[in-house]
Amino acid sequence: MEQPTIPLAQYPDAWRRTAIGLKRSADIIWEKWFGIFSRLEGGQIAKASSQEAGDLYLLIPSFLLLYGLSIENALKGLLVAKDPCIVKVKVKWKISGGGHDLIELYKESGLLISADEQEVLGALTEAVLWTGRYPVPKNHADKSEFPIPLGPFFRNIDIASVVSRFGDLKNTYDKIYSRILSRY
Repeated sequence: MEQPTIPLAQYPDAWRRTAIGLKRSADIIWEKWFGIFSRLEGGQIAKASSQEAGDLYLLIPSFLLLYGLSIENALKGLLVAKDPCIVKVKVKWKISGGGHDLIELYKESGLLISADEQEVLGALTEAVLWTGRYPVPKNHADKSEFPIPLGPFFRNIDIASVVSRFGDLKNTYDKIYSRILSRY
């Protein structure tokens, strides 16, 4: 007698592997972005080629999107490990917000979250929902002109502090990611 097949969406390791690939892709983009700033001695844009100057701005949404998606996939894998039925065969999540709210997913997984981590997860949620994919959100009436919603994580700082703050964001992301993967 033939064994029933289990949908791939109900294998936690499938989610984990996807998370690892997304993180690696984001790390490659991050290394390129951070490398430009390092070479320019803290981001002296006047020394940048036109390609580098464009990359400094254009790569931000991409690495934030990929980091956000890596967290999303890692958390979903944890949730699938707890209850494979949380995801239906057509990959429909039984979670509020369609499963893209990283703060909600994190809380659902049972992990503790600090205020800084919640702030980073909020920024990454925005990247997953729109900034990594579109120039404006669906409801853009209440958004600022700056198309990358980094929220309070990046308010009231000068351009020279941006690299340092992105370094802080990356360190916080790495802590979150490591904590999630250690639960597998």
